[in-house]
Amino acid sequence: MPKASTNPLLRRKSSSPFANLQRSKPTNARKTSAADKEQRLEDSGLVATLAVKTVRQDVLSLARYIQSRAFDDVPDRGAGMGSERTSEVLRFRKAIPPIVTLAHLHAVSRSSTETERELARLVAEGKVRKITGQ
Repeated sequence: MPKASTNPLLRRKSSSPFANLQRSKPTNARKTSAADKEQRLEDSGLVATLAVKTVRQDVLSLARYIQSRAFDDVPDRGAGMGSERTSEVLRFRKAIPPIVTLAHLHAVSRSSTETERELARLVAEGKVRKITGQ
């Protein structure tokens, strides 16, 4: 019969890193303290909107407004870039697909509900595509 090894590195360990932790059954009752009951959010009033009064409030106009302000102009001098790098940046900007996030669209609109309804209508008509990441 072979003798058991005394080397600690050769001993078999549990496959789970949680094997040595104390085991307890989950409880159904949630304990609520007085501090939990008294933590209430204060009403800070109306939220400031980013809506611009000079822009029409339809979805396509808002999307164009957002896209037109996506980048600052590249300065002619003092940007630390040569003419090749400047042209590369401008080509990259031109190649970016015209994507606007829903959060940005809602931020610049006056009414999120109206914006969402119009967006749903435009998607149904095939004028706008809505991309969802999963």
